[in-house]
Amino acid sequence: MTFLLNFKIKSHDKTDEKIHQCNKIIYPQQQQQQQNHNQNHINYNCTTKINEDNCYEKKYKSNDLSNSKQLNSSLKISNSKNIIQNKQKKLLEQKKKNELKRNYSNSNNNKEYWKRLLFTDLHVSSKSLDRTIDVLKKVRELSCLESINNIDSNKGPTPVIFLGDFWHQRNILHVRHIDRLLKEFEEWKKCSIETIFIPGNHDQVSIDGSVHGIQMFSLFPNFKVATDPIIDYRNGFAYLPWREQKEEQKQLFTNLSTIQPNQETSIHNKWTVFAHAEIKGAISNGGYKSNGKFQIEDLNIINNDGIGNKDNNNNNNSIRSCYLGHYHKRQQISNNFWYIGSPYQQNFGEMNDPHGVAFVDSDGIKPRFVDFNDLPRHHKLYFPFDLKETLELIKSKDIVEVKSTLDNMKSKEYIDSINSLPPFIDLRRVMINENSKKSKDNEKFNIINNTTTTTTNTTTTPIRFKLEDFLENYINQQVERNDLIEEAQLKKKLLYLGKEILSMVNEPTIVPMGRKVKIQKISVKDFCGLGGELELNLLAGTDNEKQLETINRMIMIRGEMGSGKSTIFEALVWCLYGNTSPKKQSSSSSSIKGDEVINDQSKQTIVKVELLIDDCKPIEIIRSKNRKLGSKIVINGLDDNIKQGVLDQQSLINNIIGLDYDCFRMSIYLGQGSISNFVTDTDKRKKELLSRIFSLGTCIPAAKLSKDLRKKKKSELDDLEKIISNEKSSLTTWSSIDFQKQLSDWSNQKSNNLLVLNQQLEKDLNSFNSFNNLIKDNNHNNDNNKLKNTKEKINEIYKLIKSLENEKDSIQRDSIRQSIQFNEKSTGCKYEIKQIQFEIKNLKDTINHLNQHLIENKCNQCGQTLKSDENNENTKQSIRDNIENSKIKVDQLENEIKELENKYSNSKLENDSLKKSYDEKKSNIQLELIDKQSELQSLNKQIEDYSKIEINLNYLKESINDRKRQIQQVEESLNPFDEKIKERQHNIEKLLKSIEINESLFKDIQSQLLNYQFWENGFNASGLPLMVLLNVIEQVETYANQFLSVLSKGRLFTKLSIDNQEELSLEIFELSSKDGGTLVPRSFYQLSGGQRRCVELSYSPFALSEVVYNHSGSRVTTIIIDELTNHLDSSVKPIICDLLRNLQEKDSVIVIDHDISVQSEFDQVFNLEKSFDSKKLKLNLIQ
Repeated sequence: MTFLLNFKIKSHDKTDEKIHQCNKIIYPQQQQQQQNHNQNHINYNCTTKINEDNCYEKKYKSNDLSNSKQLNSSLKISNSKNIIQNKQKKLLEQKKKNELKRNYSNSNNNKEYWKRLLFTDLHVSSKSLDRTIDVLKKVRELSCLESINNIDSNKGPTPVIFLGDFWHQRNILHVRHIDRLLKEFEEWKKCSIETIFIPGNHDQVSIDGSVHGIQMFSLFPNFKVATDPIIDYRNGFAYLPWREQKEEQKQLFTNLSTIQPNQETSIHNKWTVFAHAEIKGAISNGGYKSNGKFQIEDLNIINNDGIGNKDNNNNNNSIRSCYLGHYHKRQQISNNFWYIGSPYQQNFGEMNDPHGVAFVDSDGIKPRFVDFNDLPRHHKLYFPFDLKETLELIKSKDIVEVKSTLDNMKSKEYIDSINSLPPFIDLRRVMINENSKKSKDNEKFNIINNTTTTTTNTTTTPIRFKLEDFLENYINQQVERNDLIEEAQLKKKLLYLGKEILSMVNEPTIVPMGRKVKIQKISVKDFCGLGGELELNLLAGTDNEKQLETINRMIMIRGEMGSGKSTIFEALVWCLYGNTSPKKQSSSSSSIKGDEVINDQSKQTIVKVELLIDDCKPIEIIRSKNRKLGSKIVINGLDDNIKQGVLDQQSLINNIIGLDYDCFRMSIYLGQGSISNFVTDTDKRKKELLSRIFSLGTCIPAAKLSKDLRKKKKSELDDLEKIISNEKSSLTTWSSIDFQKQLSDWSNQKSNNLLVLNQQLEKDLNSFNSFNNLIKDNNHNNDNNKLKNTKEKINEIYKLIKSLENEKDSIQRDSIRQSIQFNEKSTGCKYEIKQIQFEIKNLKDTINHLNQHLIENKCNQCGQTLKSDENNENTKQSIRDNIENSKIKVDQLENEIKELENKYSNSKLENDSLKKSYDEKKSNIQLELIDKQSELQSLNKQIEDYSKIEINLNYLKESINDRKRQIQQVEESLNPFDEKIKERQHNIEKLLKSIEINESLFKDIQSQLLNYQFWENGFNASGLPLMVLLNVIEQVETYANQFLSVLSKGRLFTKLSIDNQEELSLEIFELSSKDGGTLVPRSFYQLSGGQRRCVELSYSPFALSEVVYNHSGSRVTTIIIDELTNHLDSSVKPIICDLLRNLQEKDSVIVIDHDISVQSEFDQVFNLEKSFDSKKLKLNLIQ
């Protein structure tokens, strides 16, 4: 039965005091104790009895060690006690020579040499208690040994400073652990080892540091505890405890710039600082660089002259040197800042680093480290290993992890090698996957400084499960498998193309907002069975203490069945994802739907979750629902540039958490029944679950897209192939053309043309000369003169003829005119005669008529008988007179006509005579003209002949000139085939270049086609998804076997595999105790309940939570497990709790359970019950 002792020592409230005023002893009771101690110090008996020591050691040996192990340890301790006894006797002699009193404040005489022994980070727990006792004894021996080495001086044991993190668990301290520690510190008191303890973050229960687990050690008179900062002005020392608040921790350092050591007593005028602090840039216990509470560069350190200086390397600042605890890795982070490191290896992650303690003194700032190489060490082995070398390196009590494949673990060689290892080691068997690459985890053993030290290369690249991260591995695998030419450029192209195809697939992805997500508070109102308001505050401390930051602690929630413990966290899941845990295993449907989430007595439910992203960004998510209405989501704390919409709010929450619903339910919240989902699911369901979590469904549209792109490139390739074929055909045609024969024919033709042209030219020249001579021989000029004269004479004759003709014409015109005039006058006279004759006739008729009427005596008008009258006679007479006058006139006209006819006859005769004369002259002249024309014709003929000769001469001249031009052209004519040859060459070169370009393009497109075909096959189910799944399975199996090795104490192992039907199966093997440690296959349902639960827990939450974190890159620092300890025996329950406590980056581990036996493993225990004053539920802190 385990006894517990809870210590809570109240300290004085000094929160309003300034730190730089702390040059005093913090606790008055300690001052009085110290004075008493100084007065009686000389009387302390520094000797111890060996028998008492042996009995003490045997009494408190761990129960799990064998008798032989106890004997070995006792002998070793006995030898150590003999050494200590001798040293203590010498120390007593030395002390008698010293003064009777010594100042407890670790001061020296004025400006004397000083030395301090530093150690830190013991992390005392059940697991590490034996190593802690060994370390404390070694520190005691070193402190006393330094005093013995300086026996002539006036100094006692070297004062010791512990730099924080004494305990591993803050709140619960085991009585047996305390008892053994107090026994050891009694020895420290006997040796008068002055020690200052600085509380660390693992020691402090309250964030202000007032309550912590090492306050009890201040009861020893030689121990002082720096609950608040201790400033030693005399020696220039500053002891600074841990402060959870960043600004408070930073302020402890910056306050030193406002004060100075005592210049009269301190050797140095700057501070030597001992602290437990978290500084940015240091390598943390997880192996990564810490973000820290502050960075050295930000310390606004004031120089002695009052000037600020941020350069920590400057010798003028106020800190001489600083020695720190908190991180277990020994490291120097600046010129004058060091982390001392833990004194022993606490896990496998520390096995590469040296561990021990350090001395510092006033002569220099660099620590002198002392390694503790004989303490238990961690080793990782891969079977097969060199047994001889291994036996030399591994010692009893070492922690050894042996990794091996399933086949090797079944072999006799493996069993013999395990049995050959040294006895009393803490052995852990771990099964690894067949496909694991040993190069990643290969362990190498080195000999350092001629001392046997096991160093293991545990620095591994964090495994990422993003789909894109496997593209390069898949490419290398295919290159190796298909014997492809390994070209770096080709791999880059394939890698780039694969990423591009995945980026073109519109699949929703989660992009975490931060690396770490803390769940700080859950507020529930009227959710399901939880009526009223309920709040679970995951901030450290109680509400009254008003703490602001979470700390790594175990929380247990108890309550009666049906009280609603699980409902609190169902509300958490509903607030974040709108779903709750499924009703049945292997199902993803929510167990509570619609208005079922609202309490029966209410109309509305509201759940609020407060988060902290990367320790700096608070975000609040509120989901509410009214009856018959949909749920509403409000997200507070986001940046202004992040837009919120109704459709993308859930996606936004996924990005805030860094996980989707499935990942969250598998790795963060394991509700009732869901803890066994993965192990008990069907094989197909296991595969689907891993595939969905790691987005392998993206490969389906990626394969389709690759196929479409491949077809497009195939079409382009076919078209380009036709173009290349046509160009090659044209190239063949141009290449087959031969211009040499045509050039020869052209040359011959040119020669023949020149010959013919020269012959024609010569002939034309001869003809030209002949005609030219002929013209010279004949007097062509005289003929021309004669011709000219003759032409002039002929022209004169023509002129004379023309003159005669003109005169003749003039006479004819006059004759015609006279004839016309005569005819006109004759006609006129004849006409007048006819008129007169007509008038005469009329007059005669009138007379006859009148005569007749006169006889009848009747009127000629009316026919009446008239009387005879004289007037009638007058009328007749008048008529007769007219007739006579008319006849006279007729006679006159006839005479005139006759005269005209005579004149006309005379004129005619005269004209005829003139015509005859003219005709004769004309006839003579025409005869002369005929002679001249005959002469002219002869001359014209001669001239015509000369003209023909001249024409021929001109023609010959032109012909000669033309021949000469033709000859010149022929002679100067260029080879027409040169252009054709150039054209042919140009076309050939053009075609060759085009073919080269197109063939290069063809190769590029063909390469693209093959690349698309590569990824078309790669994204198919048997390609990349299978590879990714195998890698994920390998990592899940590796993590699960590591955890299962601890839970089952190295007796159970599992193996995940994919069969030919690509279904995922889980095999279980147990280490047989009957057959010398052989592996026996076991059915899951044939295992005991405790064994089944160990297998279930090893996968979910342990293995799957790590793999999911590797996949998402965002870690939720809270894990919630419902019904943790079902079917587990009492020996396994503490181991599981220890595993949960040591999970990386988990600030809060919440377990819902009824098991009182594990209650002591938790830092806080809440009981869910109804309050006395009302029927509402309330979480009451009972521990």
